[in-house]
Amino acid sequence: MTNDNNQTNEKTFGDTFRTLDPQQQAQENRGTKMHIGRVHLVTDLADGQRAYPEPDHSYQVQSEDDPSLDTTVEYVERRGDRLIARGHNGEHYAVSGFDRFELKKIRNWLRR
Repeated sequence: MTNDNNQTNEKTFGDTFRTLDPQQQAQENRGTKMHIGRVHLVTDLADGQRAYPEPDHSYQVQSEDDPSLDTTVEYVERRGDRLIARGHNGEHYAVSGFDRFELKKIRNWLRR
């Protein structure tokens, strides 16, 4: 597209697309409410930032070592280089790293 001065007004993909390193992305996300389903790496969150369950899902913490563990997650928070989930039971569970607990995503069906 050109204007009256015969100058190009077109924007290329490279002009509008910018790549952020993980730290920049986490800082940019700090002002928005993150959902747990969007967190794939520790660096997806800034230190101290929390991610919450999606409105139509919940998450449970599970352990291979303790099959009786059954708690719903309130949020996941980044603490240093670890992701920590807070259960409704008040306990905190590491969900990243070597000795992590597993998060299981559960669909909450709407009642009619």
